[in-house]
Amino acid sequence: MLSRDQIIASQLSQEGIELVRNIRENNVAAGENWNESLSGSSNICVSYDMNTKNPDLSCVTNNLYYNLSNYTYSHNSANSNSTRFYRQISISPRDVTSPPDGNIDEIEIISYVWWGGSTKPASCTNANKCVLVKNTLMPYE
Repeated sequence: MLSRDQIIASQLSQEGIELVRNIRENNVAAGENWNESLSGSSNICVSYDMNTKNPDLSCVTNNLYYNLSNYTYSHNSANSNSTRFYRQISISPRDVTSPPDGNIDEIEIISYVWWGGSTKPASCTNANKCVLVKNTLMPYE
C-alpha cells in the first residue's frame, strides 16, 4: 500500500503545481497581472469546482476529498469521500533583480502532499509519508 500511496501523493503534488500555473495563465488571459492573487503564503489550498473552473485559494482544511461522480480530488467535502491525503501549497514571490527593483520576477511554489496523519511532517520524505514538488513560476510570455 505504501508504493501506491507514494504514487498517488506524487501525482497530487504535481497537480498542485499545475493548478497554480493555471491561475497564472488565467490571469494573463483575463488581462490581469500574471501574479494576481499569488501573494506569499505558507498554506493555500488549490482545487477546482468542476462547474465553474474558478480557483479556491482559501484553506478550511488541508484534507483532500475524492468525488466519485467526476473522479477528482478537492478540498471541498461536498458529495465527496474523505481520503488519507492532505495537500498544502507554499508560494514565495521573489524579486531577483540586482539591485532589487521591488517587482516580483518569479514565484517559488512548493506543493506538499502527505498521508497517514493530519499534521504535515517537519521533514518531508517518503519515510515520513510525505512528498513535495518544487517549481519556479516566471511571468507568462
